[in-house]
Amino acid sequence: LLARTRHDIAGLHGAWRELRTRRDHLVNPHGIHLRWHMQGHHSFTNWCRGIAWYLLGFSRSFDAVGVELAPADLRDEFVRAAEWIRGYQNEAGLWHAFVDDPRCGPDTAGSAGIAAAMLQGVKLGLLPMAYRDCAQRAVNSLLEHLTPDGLLSGITQSNRGGEALQRSNYRVISPMGMGMLAQAVAHLMSLQSTA
Repeated sequence: LLARTRHDIAGLHGAWRELRTRRDHLVNPHGIHLRWHMQGHHSFTNWCRGIAWYLLGFSRSFDAVGVELAPADLRDEFVRAAEWIRGYQNEAGLWHAFVDDPRCGPDTAGSAGIAAAMLQGVKLGLLPMAYRDCAQRAVNSLLEHLTPDGLLSGITQSNRGGEALQRSNYRVISPMGMGMLAQAVAHLMSLQSTA
């Protein structure tokens, strides 16, 4: 955003370089990883919340800078990743904590982030309206996880507890996913007002 405001071309190139670095280190044939370690291995492969952050990094960067200024390879990666993750949405409209492992329970925070990124992609014209419907299913399910005082339940613990805790069906009530859910709802409302 600063680079665009200041007409700083080098800053824009730096932002695109950062997204490419993330793509090049965090994506491989096994999926999308939360972390790449200098020793050459990955951790938290196909972890829902990590995928949400990955997608939001792209969609929010495109929105801040202007999708028309985003390089084609990065727009293509966002579309590819959105298409890939869409295939893992479960019947309830959510994504499992490790999206490719249906034995794990869903993670509402990660699901909210994925829905928010998809909806932002629709608003930016990168994704077709079918993704709005996909995200709407997620939001409908997520709203059922709100407590009476507005907290989101069904969230996996902090990842500091390791992958085993994330893979368990232990879930908490936490504000962790509320911002992502708020983004998703705001994008839905915006899309409905322009329809």
